[in-house]
Amino acid sequence: MDIDHVALDDEKVYEMLRRGDSIGVFQLEGDKMRQLLRRLAPTSFDDIAAVNALYRPGPLSENVHNDYADRKNHRQSVSYDHEDLEEILVRPTV
Repeated sequence: MDIDHVALDDEKVYEMLRRGDSIGVFQLEGDKMRQLLRRLAPTSFDDIAAVNALYRPGPLSENVHNDYADRKNHRQSVSYDHEDLEEILVRPTV
């Protein structure tokens, strides 16, 4: 395996993570993390990075991990503290 050429768009990997089949995957194998992966339904490497960053005591205590999952999957609307933040925070679609 060449770590410099790992495909970050392997749909089978994302299917596996959406099912919560991540036992043996570093930092993604705990029961609650697997529940979060099923709730989030990752579709990109950015989702994996986000779930890993959000699964920390601070974000967990504020329910940010579930808000992220719900907003990503359109179960919750996205709001901004100031209208100028939308332009900065919304990622353009390619």
